[in-house]
Amino acid sequence: MEMRRVLVMNGPNLNLLGMREPDVYGRETLATLEDEVTRYGAQRGVAVTCFQSNSEGALIDRIHQAPGLFDGIVYNPGAHTHYSYALRDAIGSIDLPVVEVHISDINVREPFRRISVIAPVCVAQVKGMGFAGYSRAIDILCDSNNLSRLGEGCAESGASDPEPAACLQSEPHDFTQPFAAGIAASNASEVSRARLAAIREACAAAGVDALLVRDTSNVQWASAIDGVFDEERAHALLVSASGVALHTDSRYANAIRTALNARGGGIAVNEDRVSHAAFARDTLAAEGAEGANLGFEDTITYAEFTKTRDTFESATIIPTSDVVLGLRAVKDAGEIARMKAAQAVTDAAFAHIVGFMRPGMTEREVQLELEDFMVRHGGEGLAFRSIVAAGANGADPHAVPGSTRLEAGQCVVLDFGARALGYCSDMPRTVFLGEPVGRMREAWDVLRSANEQVEAMLKPGVTGAEAHELAEQVLAQGGFGGRMGHGLGHGVGIDVHELPVLSPRNALPLEPGNVVTVEPGIYLPGEFGMRLEDFGVITAAGYDVFTQSTHDMVVL
Repeated sequence: MEMRRVLVMNGPNLNLLGMREPDVYGRETLATLEDEVTRYGAQRGVAVTCFQSNSEGALIDRIHQAPGLFDGIVYNPGAHTHYSYALRDAIGSIDLPVVEVHISDINVREPFRRISVIAPVCVAQVKGMGFAGYSRAIDILCDSNNLSRLGEGCAESGASDPEPAACLQSEPHDFTQPFAAGIAASNASEVSRARLAAIREACAAAGVDALLVRDTSNVQWASAIDGVFDEERAHALLVSASGVALHTDSRYANAIRTALNARGGGIAVNEDRVSHAAFARDTLAAEGAEGANLGFEDTITYAEFTKTRDTFESATIIPTSDVVLGLRAVKDAGEIARMKAAQAVTDAAFAHIVGFMRPGMTEREVQLELEDFMVRHGGEGLAFRSIVAAGANGADPHAVPGSTRLEAGQCVVLDFGARALGYCSDMPRTVFLGEPVGRMREAWDVLRSANEQVEAMLKPGVTGAEAHELAEQVLAQGGFGGRMGHGLGHGVGIDVHELPVLSPRNALPLEPGNVVTVEPGIYLPGEFGMRLEDFGVITAAGYDVFTQSTHDMVVL
């Protein structure tokens, strides 16, 4: 086909070129881009027509109108790249070659940007060449002898190779890899020493001479040992003024010693077949601290409490609340890197699942696909059991996926998160099976506004109660007052629910290092439910969001 007329299309937010992330997209404007590509087209004997829209519908209409008017299309889909199957289907329905273009190199940016649902119906993909990529796309249309579509599972064409690359059937990509350096830079032994010092300081303030840590996540955090602990409460960490010792059993002892020896020790390991209370009593006696006030976590069972009380007889045992959990509320750089890694897996899973789910599938089918993707692409497990709730089931915030089938006209709540490198992520999104109308559309607009207004106000000094109240106000002003029901957000870390919380119960100010979710919801029993959540860290400047998935409405 002779290439005489080319349509150059730019999708959402590209009208903000020059203002939006200039370090990534450059400081030149859309007008400059359109002028450059038009002049280059003229040099190649090609008449170029430019079109930009933030509307998915307007872009689809333009694609439908293109046959007969144009011989090829150069298209930068913007955010639609990662989820718009409507635009993909529009391109697939016309018999014109389309080259997908990206100004930045999407393969070295956030993981979700590497996924294109548009590429399989294009003849090539050009990325990372700035504005010159548009000219390269015109060259591909004019010069290539093979303009067949890339197809499912195929690699994008390199900018220097006009022929589509061969299909890739590679091993699943590990989305945690870019964050490894930030984690490796933290010295586990030094991290543990600092955390143990903080525990001792907190104990002294509480009038406690030693603390018996029984919560497994608290033990993991204080010891900074990776890859050993599971969900079983098989361990006790005794932190006293003069030492620290970890009591465990033979199932874990060797792995714990191996991990500690690799970093030079620092924690004594004991696997005597006695109760944790007896271990604490004997260890304190050996330290000459028989009369020490022993703090215990008030999360232990009553049965364990009575055994501890009987074991220590006349010695004083003191219940403590959230001593370690409160310290865990402020994250260090290594923890933040781990959570960003977990979120990278979760973002990639969302981009994948919106390409998988279709009306007719069951909630359970979608759940299994979603969870399998996370485990195969860098997740060491799940942060929690995933929620897939279609239609009226979405009005139950913790619905259990079942045999309910997805239907056109519904919205589907997806609430999921990967666990990676010992830390969790958490991300609900709502997907629409067809363009929403009426009350459903109104609810989404209000929900998004509530999320974004709260995220804009978060900073040190704001209380959890104030953040929650703002979300409630926005929902009420939009006509959905009293339709959330749960707290606005919570901390995330080793566990998916930690401190601090964004709820009416929390009058404490947020501080730098707090990692919190913002997850307003609207639930109309018998009709539908929806939730939109990000999570990120409080910084001196505000709120740094880890979540990279779009807030734009996702319509399948």
